[in-house]
Amino acid sequence: MQLTQLECKTRSVRFSLLVVLVSASVLNVQAEEKPLAESLWKYEDPTRSCGGSYDISLIETQGVVDSSEGEARLTADRAVVRLDGESEVSGNVVLKGRGANVSTPFLRLNSKGRILQTPDGATMVHNDIVLTVDQSDIRVDEQSFDIDNAQFVMLNEGYRGTAQIFSADDSAVEIEQATITWCPPVVDSWSLGAKHLRIDRTTNMVVARNVRLNLWNLPAIYVPYARFPIDNRRASGILLPEYESDSLHGNALSVPIYFNLAPNFDLTVTPTLSTKRNHSIAVEFRHLSRTSKSTITGTYLPSDHVYKNYVAELLRQSLVADEGSGKRWLVELQHDFAMNRWVADVEYTLVSDTDFQRDYGESLNDLGQVGLSRILRLWRWGSTTNIGLELERYDPFQFWGTSVEKLPEVVFGWEEQFGPLQSRADLSWARLAHDDGLQVRSIDRSYGDFSLSLPLSTSWGHGAVEVVQSSKRYESSDESVLNQDFRTVVLDLGIAFDRMDSNGSAVHSLEPRLVYVRRPVEGQSEFSFSDFGPISPTIASLVQPHRTASRDWTEALDAVSLSVMMRFNNLGRGRSIVSILPVVLLRRDGDETDFGLDNGWGIEATGRFSSELSIVGFHLRNPDRWTTQATGIAFKYLKPLADVNFHVRHEQPRDLFQSYLDTSVALSQKWHLYGRVNYEWNERRHIDSFVGFEYSGCCIEYRLLWRKSLRYEFFDWENLRSRTGIYFEISLTGLTSFGDNISSVIEKGRRKGNWKPTFVQ
Repeated sequence: MQLTQLECKTRSVRFSLLVVLVSASVLNVQAEEKPLAESLWKYEDPTRSCGGSYDISLIETQGVVDSSEGEARLTADRAVVRLDGESEVSGNVVLKGRGANVSTPFLRLNSKGRILQTPDGATMVHNDIVLTVDQSDIRVDEQSFDIDNAQFVMLNEGYRGTAQIFSADDSAVEIEQATITWCPPVVDSWSLGAKHLRIDRTTNMVVARNVRLNLWNLPAIYVPYARFPIDNRRASGILLPEYESDSLHGNALSVPIYFNLAPNFDLTVTPTLSTKRNHSIAVEFRHLSRTSKSTITGTYLPSDHVYKNYVAELLRQSLVADEGSGKRWLVELQHDFAMNRWVADVEYTLVSDTDFQRDYGESLNDLGQVGLSRILRLWRWGSTTNIGLELERYDPFQFWGTSVEKLPEVVFGWEEQFGPLQSRADLSWARLAHDDGLQVRSIDRSYGDFSLSLPLSTSWGHGAVEVVQSSKRYESSDESVLNQDFRTVVLDLGIAFDRMDSNGSAVHSLEPRLVYVRRPVEGQSEFSFSDFGPISPTIASLVQPHRTASRDWTEALDAVSLSVMMRFNNLGRGRSIVSILPVVLLRRDGDETDFGLDNGWGIEATGRFSSELSIVGFHLRNPDRWTTQATGIAFKYLKPLADVNFHVRHEQPRDLFQSYLDTSVALSQKWHLYGRVNYEWNERRHIDSFVGFEYSGCCIEYRLLWRKSLRYEFFDWENLRSRTGIYFEISLTGLTSFGDNISSVIEKGRRKGNWKPTFVQ
């Protein structure tokens, strides 16, 4: 496996689009009655300004398109040739050759000086670039030219622009008053301009002066000087500044400074000036090799008086003027390695306080951080075997100063098939540590699973028998030892009955299923603090009761699960219209001889009323040892112009009662509304809710978002607070984006599948 090349910084690359076009313009062309871009634009819908593409066939009738690479050919209606070398060609003049095609009403040639002039303008096609000019002087021997008032279109990339003066030779290109945009003709949502551009052909570097970004023909951003490459190489320099305004930081201006240290590593330093918080500096170092990719990022604030006052308020005391430095910082390392069958990744973060990522994170998603994870993984994957080494540490913000660690865990897996039999082995050894802030407890855990299964499948049913032999050993730092050996036997049988109705339009299915599990476990681990957590209860918790929450907690089972899936399938519509799944789970514990202890039951019903509308509801009783009851309903309505996802769920004894609504509505082709409400009814607070709108133009998009989300605090954890803010993002198609990354926030939280609640306890 080979990693991709180190990518260029986006803000420095976009300027090169202007130069790519310019450097290709060796011969150029005539002004028409309407702008060049309009003459080449083919509308998909004549009533709309958006939607369409540049079509070279719209000028093919002029005979200017030819891909021949041979000798130049000249055709015209009239020609005047003089002995002094001065010649004039007029009337439908077409010059073809070497991949370039020029059309002009009048061409003046000097055969001695080898000079071509088009005083009446010309039109030129070179590869995928089309240009028109008012006049041009081309000096063949000097390999230079001068062009006045040029218009250009890049057919494949979709860019268009203008320039008043082109002057070029074999060493450099000079351009005056240049503009470029990705917007289609007649739409000027944004454009990028420069008063002067100089392109050094030997170094492929561009120096631009008085660069400006215009939004709706109004100046928005001005940069007096910029230097950047026209190819894929990276160059040191100042990138486009970033501006942000919100209630948390006030008005903040960031100026990234890029250092191209070597072809495979670079450094970006970004100082930020803020009117509300103290100034900060951020650093990003990137390294790339054939097998690995690494990124180190860091942010540092010498002092943050706003946060100091905030902490003092939580502590309900005042701070002495010189008490504490108020320094805030974050350091993060990410590393990926891939070679042959070996894969490794590292995620390591150090932070000064629990609120740093929510105050200075790169995106709104950092608001959801509730702890720091530090991970190192090394795996080798084989066709039948795999081995792995993992080191993990987790520091919860809720209990800052505590941690849970694996130092390390070694894992081995093996899978093989012998005829109809499938065998599997899972082995691991781990040293687990828990620091509760007062003392550190450690455990050495050894774990092994050896399984053998025989699956059977036919058109009328299925069956499977699986036997799993498990062994665990725990040895704590105080020399306590626990050994466990147990065997899990699973028998899974199912039969399918189908009946077609009289007219052959529907099929009724009845699928009874029996799952028997026996797993006697004695001496359950008392060291389950480090690798343990409940499974979110679903109907599968009853149908497949042998699911385990973790390696440190294995529940003793002697249980039978009886379920019947009932379906009504509409053959004409090609889908199941209604399905109902009732389940009964009968458990036996210890020496009890009759079933009935902690028995569970549940039912789930699904209705698919159309291809756009579906509803799912369930009610569970005692699905697992952590849940006495769980009830939920989900509603989904999906159409091209509107979609709605709604979930509500209630669980006991965790006292979880949450609802979730996610919707988006297209008001028109350009205007779009979206919203989300994730609400905890017992706590009476928003977990993560927002409402906003989006405008999508031909080449510009802007989004406005109001968001309210939980803010997890270091102090007073029982008094969860909410953070409310208004965020704005503008995206210029073909150039860059400014503001908050709102689109990623919207898509990341969408729940298209099963319900995944956020627990608030």
